[in-house]
Amino acid sequence: MEVTNNFFSLVALGNFNPAILKHEFLKNECNLNLPDPIAISPPQFPVISQIRYPNKLELLMELGKFTLVEPLESAINKSMSLEIFEKYIEKLRFTPVEIIGANVNTNIIFTSQDELNNLILVIKDAESIRNFFSSSLVAVNNKIIHKENEDDYRELNYIIPLTDLERYQLNVQKQGLTLVINFNFEITYRNNLGIITQNINNIWGKFNMLVNQLREKSRAESV
Repeated sequence: MEVTNNFFSLVALGNFNPAILKHEFLKNECNLNLPDPIAISPPQFPVISQIRYPNKLELLMELGKFTLVEPLESAINKSMSLEIFEKYIEKLRFTPVEIIGANVNTNIIFTSQDELNNLILVIKDAESIRNFFSSSLVAVNNKIIHKENEDDYRELNYIIPLTDLERYQLNVQKQGLTLVINFNFEITYRNNLGIITQNINNIWGKFNMLVNQLREKSRAESV
């Protein structure tokens, strides 16, 4: 199996005005050292605003959501999105923000169906997922196609609460011989943004531990 990194993203859910997402505002008011954008959404669409930069950093604002996306490799080495997100949210101090999440997205690519099925056997074990996160409970919402001799797991979803304010979410989707894994750490209220920015290495570390553990258990299943 092969692991390929896709992207890292930060998401805020709240009440936003897309018209205020401007390159000039980010550069001048937020004091961010950003290159000139390579694409900006047309102003005649007031319900969405999008800015793309040459380093594959992308900002998207909708009425209910603000998203920053960058390649996972650059995020791990030196994340630009964390600085942008923190400074921009601070400037919007009167904007209601309800939930903030950090997402890591990656692919696990298999060479055979048996190899993929072995990992599905590991991931569908909710007790194993609960133990990994040291949580007292886990909410499960899986999408399964029941066939005559087997259950085809198309998507696996877990919500793992840590506290009243913090939780992890794990989403795994099957696409051919690939599993797309999205790992999310989520907090409520804007005042807790520092929990993400100050602990981002721990979030990445937790994700890497999860992927490595899944791979090891998958190998054990195949023996």
